[in-house]
Amino acid sequence: MILHIPHASTKTWDTDKFIEETKREAIDKLTDWYTDELFYHEFATPVVFPWSRVFCDVERFRNNEDESMSKLGMGVVYRKGLDGKNLLKDVTTLEAEEKIKSSFYDRHHRKFSVAVNRSLGLFPVVFVVDCHSFYPTKLAHEESSDRPDFCIGTDDFHTPVEVVDEVKAYLEGLGFTVSINSPFKGTMVPLIHLHKNEDVKSIMIEVNRKLYLKAPYIGEKNDNFESIQNVLTGLLEIISEYEISKET
Repeated sequence: MILHIPHASTKTWDTDKFIEETKREAIDKLTDWYTDELFYHEFATPVVFPWSRVFCDVERFRNNEDESMSKLGMGVVYRKGLDGKNLLKDVTTLEAEEKIKSSFYDRHHRKFSVAVNRSLGLFPVVFVVDCHSFYPTKLAHEESSDRPDFCIGTDDFHTPVEVVDEVKAYLEGLGFTVSINSPFKGTMVPLIHLHKNEDVKSIMIEVNRKLYLKAPYIGEKNDNFESIQNVLTGLLEIISEYEISKET
């Protein structure tokens, strides 16, 4: 199992290029706080991006023409923060943007692909868990105001329906509300395997930050943090058991 954790960091590069107030607001509300701690399983390999998504978002399509969020100034390299506010003191040139992509984005995706390929060399099926959290109320750039406790993101080619059903039943059995592909949809797969390799499975798990952070949900853990961590470990065990079932 590969735990893909792209948005847990708050670190940015060339901090003098940012408008500080806009950067701080974006980091506060867009960081997937502590997902590198929340998601843990003894048999999983974490692939964690060590930089903030506000600096480089590795879950966007590399080419702006392919990425719908680039129209809002939030492609791989963010030019805008929340509410359409300017994020950078100077507009990033295409040359500077390409340097960020080659130095940070491409390097992360190579690391991600290598981790998946190594696991495929050892096991018949590898499951990628795309690990995220979301702000408890709708942000301006988001399409849906749906705010369940957990959101499950799927891909028709890579996500087994039986795993979705079992994960949903598990969470609902614990009293949580669960939505499928709402407010967020899809899940991460290395491009070299995307819609090509059925042995690479993937599911996205999004956790509502109200479950584990104190209001205003920008970095301070609440008393339920360890409990939610245990819930997610149980969820990952379901996926681990699925992988094991494919070994025989």
